[in-house]
Amino acid sequence: MNSRLLGLLAVAVIISLLATLIFYKTTTKLVFEVELESSVQGTAQLFYDVGNGFNENDSARVYLSTIPKKYDFSFELPRHKLRGFRFDPIDRESSITISHARIITPGYLAVSSKVIHSFAPEDFKAGNQIKSILIDGEMVRINTVEEANDPTLIFSLKEPISFKILRYQIVWHLGFIFLQFLLLLTACLFILGFTIKLLRSKFALLYRQVVIFLRINPDRTIIVVAVCSAILSSYPVVFFGKSFVSPDYGGFLLYDRMPTLPGYETTRIEYTNNTDVLAMMVGHFPYSVVQSKALWKDAELPLWNRYNSTGVTLLGQGQSMFGDPFHMIVLAAGGASWAWDVKFVVAKILFAIGIGLFVYVIIQSLPIALLLTISAPFIGFFTFRLNHPAIFSLCYAPWILYMWLRIVGAQSGKASTLWSCGLVLANLFELTSGTAKEAYMLIMSLNICGGLVLMFSSQEIKAKLIKLLKATAAGILFVLITAPIWLTFLTALQSAYTIYNSPHAIQINPSLTIGLFDDIFYRQIMKDESIYCPSANFFVLFGVLWSVACLKHMLQNRTYIAIGLSSLISFALAFGVIPWELIFKIPNLKNVHHLDNTFSVVLIIHLLILAGFGLKRCFDELKTREWKFDWFVTLFFLVMMLSLYFGYTKDIHKSGFFYGYTALIVLAATLLPWIFRWLAQGSHPIIRKMLITLLVVVMVLLHWRHGMHLPMPALLDPYVNNPPLRANLQAKSNAIGFIKSDIDISAQPFRAVGLQGNLAPGYSGALGVEGINGIDALLNPYRRELLRAIPFDCFFGWNWGIIVKEQKLSELKPMCDFFNVKYYLSPHKSRPSELQELHFDGGFDLDVYSSQTVWPRAFFTDKLLLYDSVADLVTTILNGDRKPFAAFQKSDSEQYFELKDLQGDQKSRVVVPASDYKLTTNTTSFTVDAPSKGIVVLTEAYLKDDFVVKLNDKEVPYYRMNHAYKGIIIDAPGKYVVSFSYWPTNFTLSLWMALTGLLLMGSWILFTIYKYRRLKK
Repeated sequence: MNSRLLGLLAVAVIISLLATLIFYKTTTKLVFEVELESSVQGTAQLFYDVGNGFNENDSARVYLSTIPKKYDFSFELPRHKLRGFRFDPIDRESSITISHARIITPGYLAVSSKVIHSFAPEDFKAGNQIKSILIDGEMVRINTVEEANDPTLIFSLKEPISFKILRYQIVWHLGFIFLQFLLLLTACLFILGFTIKLLRSKFALLYRQVVIFLRINPDRTIIVVAVCSAILSSYPVVFFGKSFVSPDYGGFLLYDRMPTLPGYETTRIEYTNNTDVLAMMVGHFPYSVVQSKALWKDAELPLWNRYNSTGVTLLGQGQSMFGDPFHMIVLAAGGASWAWDVKFVVAKILFAIGIGLFVYVIIQSLPIALLLTISAPFIGFFTFRLNHPAIFSLCYAPWILYMWLRIVGAQSGKASTLWSCGLVLANLFELTSGTAKEAYMLIMSLNICGGLVLMFSSQEIKAKLIKLLKATAAGILFVLITAPIWLTFLTALQSAYTIYNSPHAIQINPSLTIGLFDDIFYRQIMKDESIYCPSANFFVLFGVLWSVACLKHMLQNRTYIAIGLSSLISFALAFGVIPWELIFKIPNLKNVHHLDNTFSVVLIIHLLILAGFGLKRCFDELKTREWKFDWFVTLFFLVMMLSLYFGYTKDIHKSGFFYGYTALIVLAATLLPWIFRWLAQGSHPIIRKMLITLLVVVMVLLHWRHGMHLPMPALLDPYVNNPPLRANLQAKSNAIGFIKSDIDISAQPFRAVGLQGNLAPGYSGALGVEGINGIDALLNPYRRELLRAIPFDCFFGWNWGIIVKEQKLSELKPMCDFFNVKYYLSPHKSRPSELQELHFDGGFDLDVYSSQTVWPRAFFTDKLLLYDSVADLVTTILNGDRKPFAAFQKSDSEQYFELKDLQGDQKSRVVVPASDYKLTTNTTSFTVDAPSKGIVVLTEAYLKDDFVVKLNDKEVPYYRMNHAYKGIIIDAPGKYVVSFSYWPTNFTLSLWMALTGLLLMGSWILFTIYKYRRLKK
C-alpha cells in the first residue's frame, strides 16, 4: 500500500475515532416515550426525581399540536436511580388521550431500542387540576378542570428504575459505530482522492492561477475569502432554510404556545442560553415593518410608532436603523425574515473584509490577513448575540479604523480628503446600526484609536496636523449629517424613562480575562452555563499572546502602541480596573450599566488587529532560535491566564464538556505555531500534506463552536448555535383579520390586547394592530406613572406594560377601556369562555372578544376634572361611571389659566365621540362636532413640544390630558377637523443641519477633485 493510501486511511481512522467518542456519549441516555393527543395546543413537561424531588432542572418539555402524534422526552441518564416521575401533559384546559407510556434505551444506528419499563394505564394517578381519568383499554382519557394552567399526573413506581450498560455492550457499540464511520469516511476520501488524481493537471493549472491571483489582487482575495468564511459560518441560513430571526429562538409572538404563528408547524425551541433574542423578535423586526409602511404606504419619514404603548417615538429610540443603507434591503422587503437573513450575512461579510483589509494594510502579509479574515466570522460574539442588532454594530465598526488607517497612509491631499469623507460614512453606518450603547461607545473608542494611530505615526508634524484637521472636519460633517438621528435621540432621552436612568456599572473580574477569548470560560460561572459576555476565539488569543511575548520588539511599531493603548482603556472599563466610583463621575458612561459586554465588543476589534501583529512576528521568526523562546513565553502567559481562572473559580462546578473542550483548544493553540514552523522548514511531501491536514483540524477545533450549525449530537448541541427554520413572521391570522375589518366597518380606531400571553408586546406592530404594551428602550414617563398607579399586581418586564389575564380581567377592564382597548384575544377553545363585560365576537385561530364600554380614541367633552395625583386619577377610572372624561392635574393647572374655566360637575358632562379618522405613521386626524365650548381629548401618548396640532388647519397649543394623553381647547361650538402630527423638537433644525453637512461634504469633494485635476494639468 503506497504512502498516499496510508495517509488517507490514517485521516479516516482519526476522524472516525473522534466521531465515535462524540456519538457514543448520546448512547448514555434514556427516553420517555408516550403517545399523546390533545384537544388544544400547549406545552407538556416531564419531571424525573433523581433524589432532589421534582424541579425544573430535572425535566424535559415538548410543545403539542392538535395533530395526533407520538412525543419523545429525552434526557441524559442520571448517576442516581430514578425514584419517580411527574408528567404535566398540558399547561391549560384540555382533553387528553395518553397511551403506551414507557422508558426505553434509544436505538443507535443498527441497534434496536430496548424497553426498560412500561407504564400500565393504572399507573397514572391524578395530581393537580385533573377533573377525571378514564381507562379505555390501553388508553387513558384525561379531562382537566376549567381554566387549568398546571394539570399534573404522578406515575406510580414500585421500585426505583436503574439502568446499567454491560461492558460487552459498550465494546460492541463502540466498535460498530467506529466501523460505520470508518467505512463511510474511507469511501468518501478515496472517491475524493481518485477524482483529484483524474483531474490532477487541471487542479495544478487552477492552483497556479489561484496563486497568481492572490499575489496580484490581495484586496480581491481578502474579499473572496471573507465571503466564503462568512457564508461558511452561517451555512444553515444560506443553504438549509434556517434563519437568524426564526420564532423558534424562543419568545411567543401571536400565540402563547408553539407553534406561535399561523401556518407554522414546528414545535421545537432552540436553546439560546438566555441570549437576548426578544430585542429582535418583538423590537427591531416590528420596527422594520412600521418603517416600511411609513415609507412605501404613507410616504412619511418613520418618526413615530403608534402600535406600541399607545404611541412612542421610533426614530428617537436611537435603535431604528433608519439611515443604514443596508437596512433598505429589509425595508424594501417589508421586514421579511429572508431580508433580515441577507442583512446579517452581509454584515458578517463586511466584518471579515474590514478586519482582513486593515490587518493587510498595517502588516503587509497576505497569509496572516487571510487567516484573520477566515477567523473573524467565527468569534464567540456571534453566539453571544445570535440575532441582536449589536451584530451590525460590531460588523460595521472595523471600517472606522480602516478609514483612519487610509488617512494616515494617504500620499496626497486628495486621497486624505476622500478617505476623510469615507470616515464620515463609516461612522454613519455605525450610528445607525441599531444599538445605542454599543454603537456610541464603538464610535467614541475607535475614533480615539484612529486618532492615536495618526499621532503615533512617523510622519512629519505638519502632515499629521493637516490630516488631523481633515479628520476633525470629517467629524464635524458627521455631526451635521447625522443630526436628525442623534439630536432626536438625545432630545427624546431627556424626557423619557429608561432602565438606565440610575447610575450602575457591571464589570468583569480580571481573573476571568481568558473568557474574553472563549465564552465557555464565562459560562461556567453562570447557572446552566448561560451566556454571560462576548468573546473572540483562541486563535486570536494565540496571536495576542505572541505579540505580548515579543513586547520589546512590538514597542518599536508605533501602530501597535497606538492600538494597544486604546485597547487598555477598553479593558480597564470592561474588567474593573477603573473602579465604579470613578465611572459614576463620568457623564453618560455611568448610565451604560453593562460596561462588561459593551466594552468587550470594543476590545474584540482591537484584539483581532493585535493578533495580526503577533502572527506576523511568529511567521517572521519561524526559522530563528528566538522563536522557541517566544513560544515558551506565549505558553507561560496562557498558563498564567488559566491559573488565574481556575484559582478564581475553584469552588464552582464545571461541566464535563468544559474540561474536554478546554483541553482540546489549549492543545490546538499550543500546537498551532509548531505546525507553522514545521511547514516553513520544509519536509517530505507526504508529511507536508499531513501537516496541512493537521493545520485544518486545529483551525476547525479553534473555530467550530462559534459558527452556526445544523442540529448536532446531544453532547454538543447546547454549546453551539443551531438556527431554526425560517418562517413568515407576518403570517395571516383570521383573528387579526377580523379585528382589522371590524375597525374598518366601525370607522373607529381601537386597540387590542392578548389574554394569557397572546399577541406579544411589540409584535402587534408587525400585524398593523395598535396595542398598549411595547418593549421599547425609551418609555413615556407619564404613561409609566399611570401604569404604576394601578393598585394590583399586573406589571411586567422593565416597565414595559401590563399583563391582562382572564382571572384579573374584571379588575383591569376599566383601565383597558380607558386605554382604548376594544379587542381581547384569548386562546381558542372548543367552548368559548364567558368573560365578564365582554362580547364574544367569534372563534378563529384565537377567540376574539370585544368591549362595549371602550372609550373612543378621540372625543369632545364640555367639563374638565382636576385631580391631585395619578393615584387619584386611577381610582376615578376604576370606580367612576365608566364614561369618558377629560382630566387635568392640579399641579399643572396653575400654568394654564384658560383651563380652569372648563372645570365643572362631571355628572352633567357631555361626551361626543370623534369621527372621520385618518391615521398615518406620524399623524392622527379626525372630525369632531362640538356642541359648546370644551375640550377634545386624544388617547395617544403626550410628549411636550413634539407635536404639531392643527384645528381647522390653524396651529393651536395642546395640553397633557388624562395624565398621559393629549388634548386641545375648543372655544366655540361647531364642526372641527383636528390633526396631531408628530414632529420632534428641533427636528427641523436637525434637517437643516444635515442638509448643510451634505452640501459641505459634496462641495469639499468636488473642490478637491477639481483642484487636483487642475494641478495635474
